[in-house]
Amino acid sequence: MLGNLLLRAVERAERIHQAMLSRGFNGSLPIPRGNGWRAAETLFVVFCGAAFLAIRATDLPLLLGRALLAIAR
Repeated sequence: MLGNLLLRAVERAERIHQAMLSRGFNGSLPIPRGNGWRAAETLFVVFCGAAFLAIRATDLPLLLGRALLAIAR
């Protein structure tokens, strides 16, 4: 019983290995060389940080409720 399990595991590993080879896997992971930090990333981080701080500093549900009530009138 244990031998059968081992044989099935080995056969499955061989099938997985063959599938990886057919998809072009050569044993190493490609590491892309980035261009570094750009201004777009800086603006994104600053905008998200400012939005987070603005939401934390205000009572957003109250402001939205007042705006919706003003529109409904």
